[in-house]
Amino acid sequence: MLTARQLYFEAVKVGDELPPLVKPPVDRLQIARYVGAAQDWNPLYIDEPHAKNAGFPSALAPGLIAMGFLAELVVDWVRGARLRRFSARFVKIVWPGDVLTARGRVVDRRFEEGGRYAAEIEVWAENQRGELVVRGSATFQLYYSAEDEARQRSGQGPLVVTREEEEARLAKLSRAQPPRPAVPAGRPLAP
Repeated sequence: MLTARQLYFEAVKVGDELPPLVKPPVDRLQIARYVGAAQDWNPLYIDEPHAKNAGFPSALAPGLIAMGFLAELVVDWVRGARLRRFSARFVKIVWPGDVLTARGRVVDRRFEEGGRYAAEIEVWAENQRGELVVRGSATFQLYYSAEDEARQRSGQGPLVVTREEEEARLAKLSRAQPPRPAVPAGRPLAP
């Protein structure tokens, strides 16, 4: 059972920005925990003298820590949608002490065959200096609406909505909204 409100395809628009996720500074304990959990014993992550002998100013953080922040950002935002694809490209080294901010934006939404609906999100993380450290993308499959989710969870087929049907519904809704009265310049709005 979901504890947060589900995100539905009908509410997602191209250009929607995900709320930024600002993480605490990457610290050596976090790096050690990652290294142990992943069994990634690269000495550049855990051996300061080795990293310095290799020409780095200090040990560095595994890039997958930053990629994990991107995943946290999108998974929290889509709230239960099905992940189809997630990829990332590492751009700059993350150092202990870096404060990373993960950001994202919806770049595509697709009506697919058979009542499937997908959203493509571009994601990236910047350090405290505004430098890009990792960029990627994620594709999720979402229910069209609460009605679609209820149908599928009860064993029925998906709700099939075409782009044209959605546009017609939105046009009808916008015509049903009462026009806003014009406010003459210099006059305050009534409470």
